[in-house]
Amino acid sequence: MVGQRVEHIRFGQGVVTAFEPPRLDVCFDGEEKARRFTYPAVTSKFLRFIDPDAARRARSDLEANDVLTHQQIVEKIEANRRREEEISQERVEALRKKRAEAAKQAAERRRMAIAAKKRMFAKFRKEEE
Repeated sequence: MVGQRVEHIRFGQGVVTAFEPPRLDVCFDGEEKARRFTYPAVTSKFLRFIDPDAARRARSDLEANDVLTHQQIVEKIEANRRREEEISQERVEALRKKRAEAAKQAAERRRMAIAAKKRMFAKFRKEEE
């Protein structure tokens, strides 16, 4: 890649001075300082290689990058779905615990009410005797 001629839609023609993925430095004609671009994304819209072999390589790298990006998106979606399922499971478990606790409390209230009625009936029986 270094030494390849390129053409940018805004800056015109230049030469690749450094290439360390994902960075590409290009010194454009009439400029002293090189400009840095993100490779291969820049080749999709703004920059093209004049040499056909370099252009094919850039296109191949861009397609590989798109596949990688697609895979990353799919992985993120799957991770989000797993997290949503975990959250849903946690909510269901919390609801189960809450219902179980409410059932225990209701059973205790019924037990206490029955015990109170038994005491009341026992008190009335003593009074009747």
